[in-house]
Amino acid sequence: MWKVENNLIYPTKLYDIVEWVKNQKHVAFDIETTSLDYVVDGEIVSYALGNSATQFITQELPWELIDALQSTPLVGANLMFDLSFMQSKIPNIDVSDFKVLDIYQIELRLTKGLNISRSYAAMVKRYLDIEVDKSLQTSFKIGEPLTDAQILYQAEDVKHPISILIEQAKAWLNEDMSLHLWNVQNNLVSTVAKYTAKGIKYDVDKHKANTDRFIQAEVDAKNKIYTYLKHKIDIVKQGDYGKAVTVKVRKDVESINLSSTKQLLTLFQLFDPSIKSTRHGTLVKYILNGKSIELRELITLLLEYRKYTKLISTYGNKFLSYVYNGRIYTSIDTNTTTGRFSSRDVSTTYVNNKGTLSKRKLNRFINFQNLPSNEIRECFLPDEGYDFVTIDLSQCELRILAAMSKDPILIAGVSGKLDLHSTLATESYRIIYNDPNFIVSDTVNKHLRKKHKPALFGMIYGAGPKRISAVLDIPLHTAKLVWKALRDKLSVAFEYLDGVVKQALKDGYIISNDLAKSRYILSEYNDHKDNGVYYERTHSVIRTLYNYKMQTTNADMIME
Repeated sequence: MWKVENNLIYPTKLYDIVEWVKNQKHVAFDIETTSLDYVVDGEIVSYALGNSATQFITQELPWELIDALQSTPLVGANLMFDLSFMQSKIPNIDVSDFKVLDIYQIELRLTKGLNISRSYAAMVKRYLDIEVDKSLQTSFKIGEPLTDAQILYQAEDVKHPISILIEQAKAWLNEDMSLHLWNVQNNLVSTVAKYTAKGIKYDVDKHKANTDRFIQAEVDAKNKIYTYLKHKIDIVKQGDYGKAVTVKVRKDVESINLSSTKQLLTLFQLFDPSIKSTRHGTLVKYILNGKSIELRELITLLLEYRKYTKLISTYGNKFLSYVYNGRIYTSIDTNTTTGRFSSRDVSTTYVNNKGTLSKRKLNRFINFQNLPSNEIRECFLPDEGYDFVTIDLSQCELRILAAMSKDPILIAGVSGKLDLHSTLATESYRIIYNDPNFIVSDTVNKHLRKKHKPALFGMIYGAGPKRISAVLDIPLHTAKLVWKALRDKLSVAFEYLDGVVKQALKDGYIISNDLAKSRYILSEYNDHKDNGVYYERTHSVIRTLYNYKMQTTNADMIME
């Protein structure tokens, strides 16, 4: 254990560190590890704690010191990472007991939308105008004694966080940002760190059985395609088509590579020369509107085959490489553009063959979002004595828009006085079918009610007639009429959204709501505007502004 003052190193004892911590209002905290992977490969080499005047470095963290630290708010940069490592590596610890103030999370909130670095070194330079040398970051090795240079390096990591926090707090108040958001964002850190580090039990045997079924289903789907082709292809007309597909006898269809874009496109054009792509969206549209019945049937079979190919490639047996000691892990980002949680892997920095720094995925953490099938989801198991619970805030964003805009139709819809989706779908399909008596309800033309929902949500997120045309599979001139009719029906809501966008473009930023006051700065748009240059991505900015208040308020609620 070492004490550092004025860049001078002194030996110290546990008692002195504990007593120092007990007398502090805040303690800056940091750890050094051998990698970003706290699940398997990474180990904690040392711990640092201190303030601008005094820093302590220790290679162990006894319980006396843990207890003291849990009674004093910790200040640091990306403490979610540090606490996740500690939860994983220190037996019986509960990191959710730590009170934290994370300058990285605060900086993300303060500068959301700005294209700037939020690393510790960048924040030290930005707020304190001090250069921090991070060249020793990857020099720490488990089992090796710390050098004086490493001790001073780590001391630097706890010298400045409290000073940065003070400056951030001033900026937070100056920007009239919410104390409520400050507290909730920081309280999340130790809670998320605890549960991501614990991981989730995973049923490997069930996964293997599912994969075997996927593989067989893929084979069956492929055979159905080949059988179909043997009955449908006119062999007399076949030959060498740019060497992409050669079919001389019926059995030759089995040589067609269903994963080859070139061969598939050549095959499709035998049925309909007008098709120009094998992309998923194009094929789905062709099933709905394509002129060749045979090609529509073939594409339907192909999409079934692709479903299993995708499952096997992404969630086949190689997926089990993410499982360690029967558990599977993710990394949680709590501070995306709208504040929604994002489940993901993390990137690690390494020195490439050219001697420069590059990034690559760690391939330790998986994306828990949008798992594609019940077979995969059923492999996730709650710990003994617990259950998984799914919570859905029903029609939350529509409810938020209704509350903010005071639109009477939306209010009636979300309060149960009106079947909103049936009413709006009826409005649209009366235009589409030119039938003033056409009805859509939860019992009559129910499929059209479901099909219409994405059109409504698209519009409140800023979609125009082109998107409505694609969603509802209608001509653009008809989509323009539908788009106008829906805006007229929800005129109060759209006047509100248009006003939000106009004000945000004028101010250069947007705020989520009056309670949390999450803020997003229109950095690139502002730069162009200030220099009198048209910003080519203005339409994209407008789309973000249309949905920002709804999505961010929803995220604020979930976060709390």
